[in-house]
Amino acid sequence: MPSSKPAGRTAPRDATRRERAAARGRTRRRFLAVGALLMSALFLVPEAFGGEALASTAIGQAPVASPEAFAPAAVETDAPATDAPVEGPAPVDEPSAPVPEETSPVEPAPSEPAPAPEPDPVDTEPSEVPEWTVTAPAPMLGADDEITQFGIRDTFDERLDYDSVSSVTYNGVALDAADCTVTVDGQTVTVELTATGLAKVAAAPGQDLVVVFDTTVNSIGVDGIIPNQAIAFTNVNDNYNETDSNEVVTEWGSIKIVKTDAANGELLSDATFMVYASEADALAGTNPIAVDGVTEFTTDANGEALIAGLKAPGTYWLVETQAPAGYVLIEDPIAVNVTVGGVATPTLAEVDNANQPQVELPLTGGVGTLLFIGGGAALIALAVGLAARSRNKQQASA
Repeated sequence: MPSSKPAGRTAPRDATRRERAAARGRTRRRFLAVGALLMSALFLVPEAFGGEALASTAIGQAPVASPEAFAPAAVETDAPATDAPVEGPAPVDEPSAPVPEETSPVEPAPSEPAPAPEPDPVDTEPSEVPEWTVTAPAPMLGADDEITQFGIRDTFDERLDYDSVSSVTYNGVALDAADCTVTVDGQTVTVELTATGLAKVAAAPGQDLVVVFDTTVNSIGVDGIIPNQAIAFTNVNDNYNETDSNEVVTEWGSIKIVKTDAANGELLSDATFMVYASEADALAGTNPIAVDGVTEFTTDANGEALIAGLKAPGTYWLVETQAPAGYVLIEDPIAVNVTVGGVATPTLAEVDNANQPQVELPLTGGVGTLLFIGGGAALIALAVGLAARSRNKQQASA
């Protein structure tokens, strides 16, 4: 008996099934391709980065303001006079050369090319050149009085080296070289007026004789306090007289830098610092203080660096110019309040560095690898599941 189904109905339905099956096949192939790409990434990533994690870096921390240009308070027979202080003395038992009274920065000498000119050091060998200004008033003279001797004698502390007499004035006028003699006997220096100098005193009696002695500090000793006292002597009508001046002291201190790792307290060597007298100089990198001709101070194997011979008390600023290997350079100046004392009792400046945590890339055997494997496996399993479901539907509709 002929079929009652209309002709042409089976072919369209079969075509629709084939199109759906083809679409499902394309979907499966896409999932399989994505899974394969993710799995291959497991092998490509380690090689792309050399199979190593990124190294970590450390964050660092790190005064001292350079001492004022030092000239000790004037030694007078009545009252002291003071010149502006200069920077501190050189390290203990290491004498250094004197420094001019004016310590304005000097243009650096040409040297090897560098990214920026090196800071101009404040010449402080040995960190300061104390100038001792001694003032002695001349005696008043009557018409029949005769002055035959007038001068100043200064015996310096053993921690001072005599350099020179920079000026001799009477009544505010500089005396000629022929108006006085300078005699040095060990630590004692005597400035005495000659006949021509005494004639100037007789012409204007009662005025001030002012002598400026330049010295170099060779050691700050155990206490960092260096005194000085002078004697004025006169002889009028064969009456010899001596008058002691008031005692004037200069005070010094030191900084001991201790560089450590903040995480474990490990002492860090090879950290280099410069010291400045002001924060402005520290920020600009100008006028670093020199001690015995040295402007950079590097920590040793014990993580320590000593900066001896700074005028005290005072605030100084430390600037790190080189960080230990593996640590970040400290950018901000560190203020240090230096107290009076010898090298045995320096002001402690503890400077530590904090390490940055390590950052690791996903490598073979790491957590990132497991994530890649899990993601790839899940996509492959999904593709297989879709394929099985598609086959079951095809079989059910067949």
